[in-house]
Amino acid sequence: MDENRQLIAVQAFVAQLFVSGVREVCISPGSRSTPLTMAFVRHGGFRVWSILDERSAGFFAVGLARAQGKPAVLVCTSGTATGNYLPAMMEAFNARLPLIAVTADRPPELYGTGANQTVEQTHLYGSLVKWHHQMPVPDESQVLVRHAVLTAARAVVAAGSTPAGPVHVNWPFREPLIIPEEPFALGETAPTAAVNVWSGGTSAAAVGEEQWVRLARWLREQPRGLLVCGPCTQTGWAEAVVDLAQAYDWPILADPLSQLRSGSHAKTHVVDTYDAMLRSSFFRNRAEPSLIVRMGGAMTSKSVNQYLTHYGNVPQVVVDEAQLWTDATLTATDVVPASPIEFCEAMVACRQGEVVPDSQRTWLFWWQEANRFAKMEIQRQLATTGKAPSQSSDGRSEQSGTAVPQEGQLVQEVLTLVPANSNVFVGNSMPIRDFDSFMANTDKPLTLYANRGVSGIDGVVSTALGVAAGTARPTVLVIGDVSFYHDMNGLLTATRHGLDLLVVIINNNGGGIFSFLPQARYPDTFHQFRTEHGLSYEAMEQLYGARYKAVTTVGELHESLTGLVRESGLRLLEVFVDTQANVAEHRRIFAAVEGIMEDFCSKDDGPWRR
Repeated sequence: MDENRQLIAVQAFVAQLFVSGVREVCISPGSRSTPLTMAFVRHGGFRVWSILDERSAGFFAVGLARAQGKPAVLVCTSGTATGNYLPAMMEAFNARLPLIAVTADRPPELYGTGANQTVEQTHLYGSLVKWHHQMPVPDESQVLVRHAVLTAARAVVAAGSTPAGPVHVNWPFREPLIIPEEPFALGETAPTAAVNVWSGGTSAAAVGEEQWVRLARWLREQPRGLLVCGPCTQTGWAEAVVDLAQAYDWPILADPLSQLRSGSHAKTHVVDTYDAMLRSSFFRNRAEPSLIVRMGGAMTSKSVNQYLTHYGNVPQVVVDEAQLWTDATLTATDVVPASPIEFCEAMVACRQGEVVPDSQRTWLFWWQEANRFAKMEIQRQLATTGKAPSQSSDGRSEQSGTAVPQEGQLVQEVLTLVPANSNVFVGNSMPIRDFDSFMANTDKPLTLYANRGVSGIDGVVSTALGVAAGTARPTVLVIGDVSFYHDMNGLLTATRHGLDLLVVIINNNGGGIFSFLPQARYPDTFHQFRTEHGLSYEAMEQLYGARYKAVTTVGELHESLTGLVRESGLRLLEVFVDTQANVAEHRRIFAAVEGIMEDFCSKDDGPWRR
């Protein structure tokens, strides 16, 4: 059979280019580019220019871009054909002209084999393009079809946004190369939906006043709107988001790095236990939004990302001023190319003096009640870690003197004892996940940081020292033992420059996060992930002149942390925890919350539901 169903992603890519405003396509003949050629020609909406020589085609597209100010697409086969675009790409880059070069490629298994017409085409044009994207070999899975749609939308925005310039999309194809004959249309009845960019056409200009009004009108019509806010440290962002939530009466799922869970701003709309709540299928299936607005960086919570994917059929608006907007779940249906603060202020201004419908207040109240029940259960479970406690006269658990500390308790101790106006730097792997699960809303002004760009466990100590030096504020670093091992030498910077940093080391003797993952079910290979090291970091006291304490119980943790946060200089608090007990405690807490959510949902199915 000649047709290849795996190539429907190519048709989706081409359809989105049309939706994004592209109309001019310059195609040079070749075999490997057959899927692209057939898709563009069969679509019927493009003006297709057949130009035999790729060098000439490149400059012809330069002329189209100069005359129209809109991206023109170049299509060619693999091999030297791609190299012939280079002079035109150079001109387009320096002249700031929008071009989209889509080059066909051989599949990766043919690289380095001596296969005919096969060269390394990734990053072929180097610094002469604004953006390069290496596509996966296509298949008909929904995720790759959706990825193709989003890539097309991003390519148009990247090429047209200021300053304009060329972009490169390199796409490997396996044979057979013939696409299915049936047309592919984006829309409500198609396998995947188009991406709508709320901007001035393909130039991705600033959102105009008329578009702000239309966008606000659309948001007003949503009875079950939801704000999902990821990491952000922009001044004024928290207040702007809260104003938006209050104007529309929408709940906010606030990542711990969003700065929305701490500070003097109102938190009535901020849901802080969503990570535990959304683990419950009972709650997730009833918490069906009509619209999701996403701002800030990528969310830490896996359960939130699964929730976004679960409701991938619901309109999801990403607000991001970057030309490559954040959308790791590939579920964005609309993109607003603006800063989150600008978006919030515009949406609030459009709703001045309006009354919020009761249906929206009911939706908000349901989330607030669920959050209240989940929070009470989490606190109850944390208080009963270890033996069943009795309460002393000061309200603290009698068992706290002997109980082994759990990582959820450590998060709450740090947030309770750290001084106001402090920085809290959170390590990757388990620490950031525990902050996500167990950080409750607080009026204490704190700024939370983490290296979530690529989420590495290296360089975290040095980054925290840089934050301490750059802000001149009290700084606490909460870090895992393996991550600390990776950057112990960073402590020399604190010693040489007299920096203040309190480092809380969670020592679970290896990569504790892997005990939560499927790798733990395979004992024959688990040691390669768990990597027990048997180290204690007491020697750092002499090596770097740090003040050092080690704790093994909840009581010791509270006492030592209380003292160390009042001191200055370099301080290390090593907290020894039992990994298996910690895993069991996490599972016990989340199971308890799931039970609470099931009971909550069975009693109140949500009166907003149709």
